[in-house]
Amino acid sequence: MGRVKWALNASKVWKGLREGLARACTDALAAAMARYDIDFITHPNYHYPVLMGQLADAAARTNTAIEINSAHGLPKAADLRLALKRDARFVIGSDAHRPENVGNFATGLMLALEAGIPPESILNSSESSYTLKRGGAQR
Repeated sequence: MGRVKWALNASKVWKGLREGLARACTDALAAAMARYDIDFITHPNYHYPVLMGQLADAAARTNTAIEINSAHGLPKAADLRLALKRDARFVIGSDAHRPENVGNFATGLMLALEAGIPPESILNSSESSYTLKRGGAQR
C-alpha cells in the first residue's frame, strides 16, 4: 500500500503518473469484478483514481454497481453520466462515520439527480427493480 500511496501523492505533480495509476487501479478493479462476486465498488476516484468509462464497462459486464458516496460527493456528475451511458447501475451510500449520518443520502441523491440517473438504475431506490444478490445485481 505504501507504493500506491506514494504514487498517488506524486501523481498530483506528474500528470502522466496519475494516468498510469488510474489505468492500473481500473484494471485491478475490473479483474476483481470478473473474478469475484462483488456487489458494488465503493469510493471510486476518492482514495484511488479510476478511468470511469472502463470501470463502468466492467461493472456493467459483471452486474457490479458503482457507489455514489454521499460523504465525499463522488463520483462527480460527469463521471456518473458517463457510467450511466455505459449501462452501469448504482448504489447510494451515506458512508456514515458517525451515528447521526447513518442514512444521510442527500449529497448522493443530489449527484444522482444532477447526473440524470433514473431511480430504476439505483439499486437501493424504492423504484429499482433490482436486488442485491451474491454475484452482483440481479433483475
